[in-house]
Amino acid sequence: MTNERIKKLFIIGMSIFLIGSLGSGIATTMNQLIVFRAIQGFGGGAVFPICRTIIGTIFKNEKERAKAQGWEMAIYGIAGVVGPLLGGFLVDMMSWRYIFLLTLPIGVIASIFIVVFYHDELDGLKHKVDYAGAITFAISAISLIFVLSEGVHLGWTNPIIIGLATIGIISLITFILIERKAVEPLVPISLFRDRGVVLANVLTLFVGALSIGIITYIPTWGQAVMGNNASQSGLMLTPYLILWTGGSFIVGFLVGKIQFSKIMKLGAISLIIGTLLLTFANGNTPDVLIYLCTALLGLGMGLIVPLLIVYIQSNVSEKELGSAMGLNSFVNTLSQSVGVTIFGVIYSIFSNNGTEIGIHAIFIGTVVLAIITFATTFFMKNKGSQQEN
Repeated sequence: MTNERIKKLFIIGMSIFLIGSLGSGIATTMNQLIVFRAIQGFGGGAVFPICRTIIGTIFKNEKERAKAQGWEMAIYGIAGVVGPLLGGFLVDMMSWRYIFLLTLPIGVIASIFIVVFYHDELDGLKHKVDYAGAITFAISAISLIFVLSEGVHLGWTNPIIIGLATIGIISLITFILIERKAVEPLVPISLFRDRGVVLANVLTLFVGALSIGIITYIPTWGQAVMGNNASQSGLMLTPYLILWTGGSFIVGFLVGKIQFSKIMKLGAISLIIGTLLLTFANGNTPDVLIYLCTALLGLGMGLIVPLLIVYIQSNVSEKELGSAMGLNSFVNTLSQSVGVTIFGVIYSIFSNNGTEIGIHAIFIGTVVLAIITFATTFFMKNKGSQQEN
């Protein structure tokens, strides 16, 4: 994918996102807000993987890519702390509408930066957009994610759930058939033949599900079990975000000195320790121990997630880079839906005996995911200078 094409896709995605943001900010009914939020999500879903593709095209060296991804994750972590605080301030002092409207100048500035500083490298070739693949993939993804996220609430035998599941599966099969014959496929089938790319996406699925379990149920634990208020419970995730940022910076310095899989193993060990400690928590556990657990989990994520992105970038050609990042972004989104669904089922089953028991079952589930993550890192192989014996 050329820089010119990447730039155009970024501008299109950002424009869609800003239209959704503006519509959300001026919405007068809940239905309008839902529609514009969907538009906003569609545009944001395009921008996010493109940003990572841009990093991959600018930085060719693995170490430099790792540092750049570390900065990206650092900004992501800072935004995770500042965003909710700023959002709360805007709601309290002004209006919830400004949460959406504030993104307008930021998006415009980002677009200007891309146009001015991201230079084109024209290859003189005409490219064919895989519209059929994009449409079938979107139908499949939206249908299956809705099924996974709403199946618990509506019931797995609900006609809507069954219908959407059928549509999703048929669309997915159609998408695969289209991609096998497409001149420039949206997701090249060759990506699934590369063991490294497949394993990186499998790990993305595991750590993404683990992350959503922690983000969802730690605040619930703080309120329902420990008796904290909403603000205190939310602050329990602050070490998670801060150490995720710190771990991302550490990765930038370790790449080139320590093999990828060894860094990931360290991260997985941190995840195992953090989740195991959570299983010993109870209503009398001091807040500081929960902070310690979330810090260990954040450190583990910081050591693993940026490397997964760099690992994929290092295992694909520049032509496939955009597709690979888009696929990984989708897997990350899917992991959240899968995680919410699985943990929701677990909580529903075990919370009949009390909220504490239900969340404890969630914590045990995160231990299992952390152990699987650790085991999967043993199958990771690095190419080029990072080749493992």
